[in-house]
Amino acid sequence: MLNRYATTALAISTAALLTACGGSGSGDSGKKMDDTAMTPMPDPGPPETRTAGQMLADGEALAAHHVAAVETRAGMTAPVDWNLIVQKIASGEYRFVVNDLTYNLVLEDGEDDENASDTSFNVEAHHDGQPYPFGYGKLRYSHPDHDEYFVVVRHTSEAPHWRGHAIIGNRTTLNDTFMGTATFDDARALVEIYESDGRIWSQHRETYWTGDGQLVADFGAGTISGQFAGDWYTDRGGEDSRDENGEWPTIDMAVTLEAAPITADGYTGAISLTGADVGGHLNASYEGSFYGPEAQNVAGVVNGTFTPVGETPSPVIGWFAAENHGE
Repeated sequence: MLNRYATTALAISTAALLTACGGSGSGDSGKKMDDTAMTPMPDPGPPETRTAGQMLADGEALAAHHVAAVETRAGMTAPVDWNLIVQKIASGEYRFVVNDLTYNLVLEDGEDDENASDTSFNVEAHHDGQPYPFGYGKLRYSHPDHDEYFVVVRHTSEAPHWRGHAIIGNRTTLNDTFMGTATFDDARALVEIYESDGRIWSQHRETYWTGDGQLVADFGAGTISGQFAGDWYTDRGGEDSRDENGEWPTIDMAVTLEAAPITADGYTGAISLTGADVGGHLNASYEGSFYGPEAQNVAGVVNGTFTPVGETPSPVIGWFAAENHGE
């Protein structure tokens, strides 16, 4: 559980310190203290308490805090920078702005976005004045009644050929009242490795939304770390690799988020990959933030490269998320 000092005690201590420093305003220098130095900082007000789904339902334009994306061009796949904004503009309709392109996305099959946990969209946009299909989008954990303070955004487009993930939501404002340690479980993760010929293979938790993954934040030491271990699905072998039950084969491996310093903007750290079935070397990093007024969630993205044995490096993108239950 997160332990926080009482803000009242902090305010009293600060006031006492200011009084002691102020005195009569005549120190050894004989100069009156500058009045502007005594002006208190503006009160930032209470923290935002809405979940990410509520913020979207209220029409907020939410800019991505963390992005992992690639572009395929002329048979080669490489990382690409995204500036992404998502906004609900009508019932069942959302607007994605990615760099200088705007996509209006409409829910598939007339699905009600107020009842969908994973909100998937058909995409309609315009290219040179003519209707043009750009692919699709997905918002995970976007229901207004869900208690997640983040949304994982997935966006795919055909021209340009982009694919990526981003994190939006109610990012925590960290300060020195966050103390002790916090454990984040119910962890979810997705890692995608793009080969040089444009083929993709994906890996994700066998139970996908919940599993054995866990992250631990030590606010006293100012660090966060975590691990996702166990069986991960892989579709690298294509449809023919499915078993008689239609399940993908699995890889036994551990993805470790090495300890990273916590800053006001979040955290950035290295990733290590171990396991007998890995078959290559991972050179990647993770970045993320805390979400919710009391840092109830962590969420972020993965960027880097994976080099199979005897092959050239391929881009890696992905995302992760977990929840603190206050226990």
